[in-house]
Amino acid sequence: MGINSTPEVFKYQPLDPDRNQIRLLRILKSSPVPPPAIASIRCEIFHINLDEFPIYNALSYTWGSPTSPKTSILLDDKLFLVRENLWMALKRLESAAEEMVIWIDAICINQESIPERNSQVPKMTQIYRQAHQVVSWLGVGNRASALAFKFVEEFGRPDVTQEWALERLGSQRLQLQALSQLFQHEYWNRMWVLQELTVAKSIIIYCGTDSINGETVIRVQRLLINIRGSGLTYGTLLAAMDNDMIAMDIVGDQGLAKLQDWTQSAAKKNLSFLECLLLHSDRAATDARDMIYGLANIANEKSKYKVAVDYALSTPQLYTDFARTEIEASETLLILTRARLTHNTHSLPSWVPDWSAIEQSHAFLLDARQPQFYFKAGGSSKPEVTFSSAGLVMTTKAIVLGSIKTLGKPTNMTSDKDLDKSALAFWNWWSLIDSSDPQQHETFAHTILARKPDNTNQPSRLLHILGMFSDYVKELYPDKVIEPLEQYWQAFIESSMNRRGGLLGRSYDMKIKELERDKQIIRSWRRIFAAYCWDRRFFISSSGRMGLAPDAAEEGDVICIP
Repeated sequence: MGINSTPEVFKYQPLDPDRNQIRLLRILKSSPVPPPAIASIRCEIFHINLDEFPIYNALSYTWGSPTSPKTSILLDDKLFLVRENLWMALKRLESAAEEMVIWIDAICINQESIPERNSQVPKMTQIYRQAHQVVSWLGVGNRASALAFKFVEEFGRPDVTQEWALERLGSQRLQLQALSQLFQHEYWNRMWVLQELTVAKSIIIYCGTDSINGETVIRVQRLLINIRGSGLTYGTLLAAMDNDMIAMDIVGDQGLAKLQDWTQSAAKKNLSFLECLLLHSDRAATDARDMIYGLANIANEKSKYKVAVDYALSTPQLYTDFARTEIEASETLLILTRARLTHNTHSLPSWVPDWSAIEQSHAFLLDARQPQFYFKAGGSSKPEVTFSSAGLVMTTKAIVLGSIKTLGKPTNMTSDKDLDKSALAFWNWWSLIDSSDPQQHETFAHTILARKPDNTNQPSRLLHILGMFSDYVKELYPDKVIEPLEQYWQAFIESSMNRRGGLLGRSYDMKIKELERDKQIIRSWRRIFAAYCWDRRFFISSSGRMGLAPDAAEEGDVICIP
């Protein structure tokens, strides 16, 4: 290649189908001789056999939008285009002390070859499991990420104790907020992250020029989780935060701790493919088909049926085939709970969920850590289902229970974290019931909290929760007083104070302080209600039953049990 000549475009050499081959990338150190202006990063690419256990790293990152700018690199001295975020990752890794050998899906798999993608994607779990280290790239850093990394370094030392941390958390407000932002980065919400990080032997996280070991991050998250578990959630930790929602994110609902919890819980249970998908339906993928294929290597291990990776299938065809396979294999219609009329961007049949429409898991459908279905109105009966010859129409028998007679207003919530609007939804829905009937109070509480009667849901507890909502609504909307429920809030306060009255040696100030803590604990039910109601609507049926319906429901809709 001459000094002023334009390099050729890179062309892939085929992998040997008879060997367990993949490609690896060697990122070359910057040359003292300036490279061609057209490409400042130089790499070599070569074939290896995974069965020979080569030493390499594997990159975990976000692809970004298909329309994001592309930049040239030199691959075996030939031009190759990569998206902006990958180029920045390569530039950061180029500065490593030694030349790095690494596997990167966008480069090491010929993305233009469907047969190669179909054969290489199923190997990804093995690729990340055998990698010496998985490199997590969060993108370009900023002041907040630098603060977060500094906080993790300081509080993630093996010798740090809860007592030491508590003495210093009050002065770490900005650092804690920065850590929360770091865990809410779009990277953690990628579907592919599940198989990339959950099987990794070692993880190092890069964000701009900063880097930190994954074990250190986990140590900090567990430290904060333990502080939360010790009853100090609403004390020192929350005093340093804007609100408890951010604190919840910090103490384990996101990042590596969330992935570790998933790995440990999944290992103990025989989750079906659909259960895995329900647990992670709030994740994202650049290619809509990867909402299923990104889980295949993990979910196929225990599922009754296996999903084969086939990028020749269109998204509608894949989603429809998956729904039918799930219904036939499970002999249930559970998957219909995710078929939403308002979330359909691929012209799917009404009984087929659109998995590309990112939405949060509803806890009344599936609990991530203790999978169990709280409600199954059909009991152990199996649905009678048939499909049309083209596979687009599903027919089933059902028992009609009535129809929707009264329908509550939509919540207009953008997510389950929109607590203020959830309070308004509570007030609107409460106005639909007969408030003079105490029995309806308890039924209403069971309904909006998606709780069935059991030993842990005593009527008094449920009524105290209703009272808490009354106080919350009045705080936000002073003109919206719910008089019948205020008595329940007063009963809760009296009950709390009476319990404290039995503790000798407690001062009045201490009892008041503990009462405030009790209030904060019961107020955590606001988040639970928000999680259940944020895209649902309360209804009363023609037979007087109460329930939560999809946000697209209309008065007159038939209620039935398959």
